[in-house]
This record gives sequence, C-alpha cells and structure tokens, in this order.
Amino acid sequence: MPKKQRNAARTLCKSNFFVKLNSWCCLTLCLGLSACTSDPSAYRVPGTDFDRDSVFFIVRNPEDERGLAILIQEEMRGNSFIVSVGKEDERPADAGLVVRYGAQWHWDITWYLLEFQITVHQPEGDLLVASAHSYRTSLARKTPSNVVRDTIGQLLGEIDEQ
Repeated sequence: MPKKQRNAARTLCKSNFFVKLNSWCCLTLCLGLSACTSDPSAYRVPGTDFDRDSVFFIVRNPEDERGLAILIQEEMRGNSFIVSVGKEDERPADAGLVVRYGAQWHWDITWYLLEFQITVHQPEGDLLVASAHSYRTSLARKTPSNVVRDTIGQLLGEIDEQ
C-alpha cells in the first residue's frame, strides 16, 4: 500500500475514534443528567382557601414506619396551622380538612424517599381540594424532612399564588 493511502487510512481511523469518543461522552452526559430528576408539583381546586384558622387532621398511613406523619405535622404547625394526627376513625369533630399522604422509598446504597404525595380533602364527601407531589431520583435525593418541607411549600405556595 502506498504511503499516502496508509496516512489517509490512519487519519480516517483517528477521526472515527474521536467521533465515537465524542458520541460516547455525549451519551454518558445525557444519561447522567437524566438520573438527577426532580419533579415537584402542586394543585388546588379553584376557590379553595386555607386560612390560619383551618383545622387539619392528618390520617396516619398504616405503612408509614419512618414517621412522615409527624414530619408533616411539624411542617404544617411551623406554617401556623392547627394540626393533629391519628387513625382515620380518630378524626376530631372540628377538623375541617383531612390530609392523606403516601410515600415510595427506594434503595440505592441507602434508603431514600423517591416519591411523596400529599392530598387535602374536605371531610364531607371526601372531596379532594388540594394535592402536592414530589419525585426525586437518587442523585437528586434529599432528607425526608426536606422532601416534606419542599412538598408542603409547593402546596402552600400554589395556594398563596392563586
């Protein structure tokens, strides 16, 4: 093979290597960034107002072994709401709003709160009046108290904006 053809073949191989390397780096970066997902959201029924005199009752989730009900209660009390916690059948008569929550925990070296949702209902007819949701993958994880704080902040922020 003549020298010019060998040099052209080497140049072509080198350029293909860099194209493949560049493509591999872009793919790795895209996949890595997609693992950092964080998706908080909140909604409330138009016309629903929560004032500081609202009495909330948090229904303790029987699957909650990590004390999320207490974290919710502390966060809502920190926002000057009247809040109590208990089983569904322990709801006080003066509770004007019922709070329910759910959580999905995931293992990635340690347990973390992958998904957290909270809903607020009127006791009469169990009508949904507001909800908030948080989804955080492993690389975007936060402590459970921070996830609860952010989710309730989204819920109250959404409520305050409307």
